[in-house]
Amino acid sequence: MTSKLKKTALTLIILVGLSLTSARVFGPAILEEKLNPLIDVDHSVISDEARTLHEKLTIMDWHADSLLWNRDFLKLSDYGKVDLPRLQKGNFSLQMLTTVTKSPEGQNYVENDAGSDTITKAAILQGWPIKTWDSLLERALYQSQKLSDFVATSDGQLSFITSTKDLSLHNQASKGTIGVLLGTEGAHPLEGKLSNIDVMFDAG
Repeated sequence: MTSKLKKTALTLIILVGLSLTSARVFGPAILEEKLNPLIDVDHSVISDEARTLHEKLTIMDWHADSLLWNRDFLKLSDYGKVDLPRLQKGNFSLQMLTTVTKSPEGQNYVENDAGSDTITKAAILQGWPIKTWDSLLERALYQSQKLSDFVATSDGQLSFITSTKDLSLHNQASKGTIGVLLGTEGAHPLEGKLSNIDVMFDAG
């Protein structure tokens, strides 16, 4: 190989490497920001009466896909929909987080292609473990582990609710602690095996 060809090959390798690195570093945030934009709205003035009522309520939300993304759930973000600081500011008590394992291309209410999947691309782009690339169960377990890690490093600001006992303890906890429950979208991660129900149950 001539010196010129070697130089060209090396340049191409460097360019490909830089492209892959850029996609890995910046791609996930760009993708989530595109799919979950924050909409700037004109908030009305909240009356003292409404604020007082809000502070007395037990507020729960039953769906958020935050675990799908490589964003730090414990830190305030200027994109995405849900994180711990915003839940605390909104006086939330309970938040259901879901494991997203499969989603068809061009998802719509009329008809969807079961053979296509956008989550594989998201998993690869975000650098998830290789075993999650072709296993829907592993994707659910990986997101469950992410939640466990967030709870463990939250200094008691998050509590993982997996039983009625956990729920009772959470209800007695200090205000500002968010109880998190883990769900899954559809039965995809069972991968056709009823035995995987126990695997997922054990993961929360």
